[in-house]
Formats: sequence, C-alpha cells, structure tokens
Amino acid sequence: PEAAPPARAPPLLTVAALNLKTVVNHRANVNEIASASVVYVRDVRADSATPTATLRDVNKVRHFSCVRRLDGVSMPPGWDQMVRNENDTNPAARRTKSVVLSSQTSE
Repeated sequence: PEAAPPARAPPLLTVAALNLKTVVNHRANVNEIASASVVYVRDVRADSATPTATLRDVNKVRHFSCVRRLDGVSMPPGWDQMVRNENDTNPAARRTKSVVLSSQTSE
C-alpha cells in the first residue's frame, strides 16, 4: 500500500471587500461610480476563523477610498482641504506615509 502524502496547510489568502457608491447620470441615463472603498486583509486562513490579532495588525489590514468629482457637480466647499487634512492626520496614513482618501477629477 502507498503511503499517504504529507498533509499540507491550505495557502493563506488575501481577502478584500469593495464598496461602490453610484449616482444616476440623467443626461446619459446610466449609473456612474461616485466613490469606491476597499478594505483588505492579508494572511487569512481559509480553514479557520481569523484571529482578532490579525484584524488589528496594521501590516495585514489596509484600506483606501476614492471619491470622483462628477461632471457639472461641484464638491462641497473646503473639500480639497478636508482631503489633505485627512491624509495628514489619519493615523494609518501617517504611519504608512500613504493616502487614505483621494479626490479625483471626472474621467
């Protein structure tokens, strides 16, 4: 009889959640994406619950958001300053020297 191959641990996964907010463009009669947010977690095991410590580990959990300026619609007064302030003061942005909120012009 053949020996059973050694058991291997399942691979670790990267899991992401995507949230899209849409608005109706009445001129073109289509939905347009106005904002997108992503949260992702690295090193998730598929065969057991994810430990709370993993979900609190800043090296394993990341997020970002993007808001698009729509055609013909102005952003609220002070929006660009608020975006800069969020990226300057947000603990995750400061720790990782990254952007957590981005304001984009229309495509």
